[in-house]
Amino acid sequence: MKEFQFIEELKAVSSTNISNKAYGIGDDAALLDSKTLIATDMMTEGIHFHPSEPINSVIDRLFISNISDIAAMGGQASGYKALLCVSIPPSYDKKALLATITSASLKYNVSLIGGDTTSSTNGAVFSLTIIGKRGRHILTRSNALAGDIVYVSRKLGASRYYLEHNTIHNVLHEAALGELLGRLDGVGACTDVSDGLGRDLANIARASDVMVELDGQLLPIADELAQLKAPNIAEYALSSGEEYALVWTVRPDRAAHTEKTISKKLNRKVHRIGVVCKNKNWGCYLNTNGKLKDIVMLGYEHE
Repeated sequence: MKEFQFIEELKAVSSTNISNKAYGIGDDAALLDSKTLIATDMMTEGIHFHPSEPINSVIDRLFISNISDIAAMGGQASGYKALLCVSIPPSYDKKALLATITSASLKYNVSLIGGDTTSSTNGAVFSLTIIGKRGRHILTRSNALAGDIVYVSRKLGASRYYLEHNTIHNVLHEAALGELLGRLDGVGACTDVSDGLGRDLANIARASDVMVELDGQLLPIADELAQLKAPNIAEYALSSGEEYALVWTVRPDRAAHTEKTISKKLNRKVHRIGVVCKNKNWGCYLNTNGKLKDIVMLGYEHE
């Protein structure tokens, strides 16, 4: 049983009360009460990072992955509280780890309020549970409608490129954009790009029971990918995980207003990349010169 099937099975034992519009398993974060969002993520040595990766890079990605989940739900962009769990071998440089955690907490305005520590005999594991505040709207993966315009926040593919070239690069989150989307009317479904745009957009298509069609001519490709000689750069970019860009849908009558507001408030551009279509079956496709390619499986899934 792979990761996503396991998650689906977990929904059956979840105490989430779907009928009362509480949100939990299946979205990027859970709504605990009327105003509190909570998300959790972990980094495991040998799976998410190599022992040679600098510890500041590992912890930075741990914080960003959680902040990104709050952003994907339209949550507020600052003032987080968090629980940190650390499992490390006895030989680990604890002073360096403490300095890194302190630096990340200050950098991302996260107040650590608890957690747990234990030793490990088989590599390090770090887990962060972040607590944030909801925005005006709760953004979920299940609110896309036929006719919606699909957006992604920035160019894609750099994360995979640097991973394959064993190069550390700056990872970015979209907290400010997520908070703004949570205030705007007309935003439909939203998620962050953690496993690859193909798989993550497929999560929206599956949860909303719609078909999403991306325009291959509109897909924003990271500048670094121009150096590659891969046969299909678009599919390479769609498979790039740990991007932490946001992908979302907007009702067609609100699309122009949403773009204008983002430009005015955040002084930045976002990218229209496709549409949500009517179809009797959910799915996610890339349209390249009229040819549709199924991209549901483009991305990463844990065994």
